[in-house]
Amino acid sequence: MGRLLLFAMLGVIGYLLVRRLLQSGAPTLKHPVPPPEQTIETVRCTTCGVHVPRREALYANGQFYCDQHRPSGSTAER
Repeated sequence: MGRLLLFAMLGVIGYLLVRRLLQSGAPTLKHPVPPPEQTIETVRCTTCGVHVPRREALYANGQFYCDQHRPSGSTAER
């Protein structure tokens, strides 16, 4: 009876050790790391000072403007 109990305990301990070794081989993250955010380049409107994305800003006379402050009489580029 004593040998049976001893083998059962050794079996349980061996099972727990093998399971722990298999789990430690492949670490998993409990909290996934979010992907890095992409930055958007902004420029400042010459008239009002509001920062707008560069791709949405109007460029005229060497300066940037928002949509509301387009310089009159010039051809502004986006």
